Amino acid sequence: VQALQSPNRANNMRFTYHADGFEVKSRVKDAESWQIKMNLKGLYRDKIPVLVPISNPVITLNGNQLVYHHNTFDVEYINNMHGMRQNFIVHQKPNGSSPLKVMLQVKADNLMMKCNGNVLSATWNNKIKYNYSNLKVWDADKIDVPAHMELENNLLAIVVNDHDARYPLTIDPLCTSPDATVESNQHDAEMGWSVASAGDVNGDGY
Repeated sequence: VQALQSPNRANNMRFTYHADGFEVKSRVKDAESWQIKMNLKGLYRDKIPVLVPISNPVITLNGNQLVYHHNTFDVEYINNMHGMRQNFIVHQKPNGSSPLKVMLQVKADNLMMKCNGNVLSATWNNKIKYNYSNLKVWDADKIDVPAHMELENNLLAIVVNDHDARYPLTIDPLCTSPDATVESNQHDAEMGWSVASAGDVNGDGY
């Protein structure tokens, strides 16, 4: 599957998307440039995978929305002025009674990772460069479902107490940067760009 990418000028980030996750880096290259990879290992009950990403998912694009369809679940990316929202949409309840865990392998070059249960932060020289936060989970009845995040050995778990939830279930974290800046002199800067083929999509040189 061809990699796709989109800049997010409002948050000074650039995303590259793959079938099993995404990479994000600072959009402007400077002495504080950084990069993070977040790869989806699968959805688990305890330590047992119950749903895993496929290597060649169907892809749909609609404006600033990109969706990878993995048969039993979808991974949706929405890129706008608030950041890049990653939605895991699980169509049917997986077998098992323990909490559902979305497991993501996190690789951060030259960054320190920290998770407090609600926010995964990456810092460089004690400055926060990236947040994976604003976690919201809801079921088919739009009822909020309890969830939190855990980080251990570069493995991030989004833990969802789905015992009473009615599926489909939406798991919805947001990627942002404290380096956010609105460049109002650039076309669509306030909303970010639609997903485009990898490369210099807007002629800005990176």
